[in-house]
Parts: sequence; C-alpha cells; structure tokens
Amino acid sequence: MTRPLKTQFIVADGGRARWVRRNAGAEDLVTIRTLHAAHDLTGGSKRPVFEGSACGRFSLEERPTATEVCAARFPAEVAEAIDGDMASGEIARLAIVAPSRTLAQIVRRLTPAATARLAGTVAKDLGKTPDHELSGWLQTLEMG
Repeated sequence: MTRPLKTQFIVADGGRARWVRRNAGAEDLVTIRTLHAAHDLTGGSKRPVFEGSACGRFSLEERPTATEVCAARFPAEVAEAIDGDMASGEIARLAIVAPSRTLAQIVRRLTPAATARLAGTVAKDLGKTPDHELSGWLQTLEMG
C-alpha cells in the first residue's frame, strides 16, 4: 500500500514566505518555517532630487531604492530555499500560493527538479491569512 504524498505549501507575498503543511495528527495546517526579506530600514527615497529654475522638481536618474532592490531579490531567495529543500528530499509535492507577479518570479527561478514536483499554483495574496483559514484556499491543491 502506498501512502499519499504530503503536499508542502509555500505561501508568499512580497516580503514574507512561509512553509505550510498539514499537521500529522490533525486536520489543521501549520507553519513549519518562515523566510523574511531583509529590507533597508533607513526608509525614504534614495533618489537625488533637485529644484530647477522653472520651480519644478526633478530627479537626476531613476535608480531603484534599497527597498525596491530587496523586494526584487526576495522571489529568488524563496526559489533558492525551495530548491534546497528539494535537494535534501524534504519536499515530495509542492504547491505555491503568491500574488501573480511574485508567483511568476518564484516559479521562473525554480530548478527543473522542483518544477517537476510542482502540483499547482494559486495567484492570490494569502501571506497574512492565518493558518486555520488556509484550508479552504488550499484544499483543491492538496487533493489534485
């Protein structure tokens, strides 16, 4: 008799990701691991702004702020963590839930081995949804 594959859910948003799994002895979903983006805490824009003679403000060049750079790098960090779990054999079946832009960036960066175990995705921001409310959203991914 074969045992059913346990689905590992990755619930992510722009700055947080959590690994969620069905609790072994119960029907509840529990967070087993989290990952947070390292944002620049200095705040504010890092773009130089000057005033011209026409009383208008302008920027010399459009450079990304430190926070924007961290946000762009975070999906790659999530993909690397997933790939590490795949290499160590911790994930048999994978489902990813994230806003559409973040989801696309994570999936694009996965290795072929991780992509082969990807059971499904949901383009939805459930990053702040408590564990006990996730079952309704994730049930179709778990069964399918």
